[in-house]
Amino acid sequence: SRLSQVGVNGVWLHVVLSQLAPSEDFPEFGKDYQTRLKNLREMTEKAKQYGVKIYLYMNEPRAMPPEFFKDREDIKVVHYTGHGNDLYTMCTSTPEVQNWISESLTLIFKECPELGGVFTISASENITNCWSHFNAQTCPRCSKRTGPEVVSEINRIIAEGVWKGNPDAKVICWDWGWKDEWIEPMVSLLPDKVYYQTVSEWGLPINRGGVKFEVGEYSISAVGPSERSKHRWALAKKAGLKTSAKMQINTTWE
Repeated sequence: SRLSQVGVNGVWLHVVLSQLAPSEDFPEFGKDYQTRLKNLREMTEKAKQYGVKIYLYMNEPRAMPPEFFKDREDIKVVHYTGHGNDLYTMCTSTPEVQNWISESLTLIFKECPELGGVFTISASENITNCWSHFNAQTCPRCSKRTGPEVVSEINRIIAEGVWKGNPDAKVICWDWGWKDEWIEPMVSLLPDKVYYQTVSEWGLPINRGGVKFEVGEYSISAVGPSERSKHRWALAKKAGLKTSAKMQINTTWE
């Protein structure tokens, strides 16, 4: 109610895909998924009463511990040990991983028709696809493909799964973590219906107390758009994509 009164029409919710749907290929996924989807459905229906849509945060597929890959060595590839972890990527160039992601999202969006959509982070943050931390060299499949090919593909698979469940849901692809040289090929490879999102103020020159600086990201006092973001949106629009801006409205990392 309070969000609705100030004009907010959407909020995002952190989820882990393997907790929300079952899988034939990965039978350990989906424990208690019926309860989770029931709760999610009720949440979206409650939010609808206030004109608010819920969007799922998709940072997938999450890397898994070594024991998960017993008898699945073919999909166990890039090793991640950062922050005390011992994880391996589930290769998104394999049909079983692609099918699981797509089919899971289709089920979720059919079971929860009032969901607004998803937004994706597909490079950095958690390690997900083999190119997400830019070190796909150990993958026999993704090392033979470019980063834009692999990253755009996972976004396309997510989008197709969502739209099969609900053709009207929004898919917002955030470029956080994408390399500069990825942007042009990425926007040409993404599905036409997605929203391409970038940080509005990133790269904006500012002067504070005589100190000249460039906004890295997340400034509430410098709204943008920067030349960087305008260039990226222009590329996206030329490729036929919708666009959106990531901005700081009432909180900031400053």
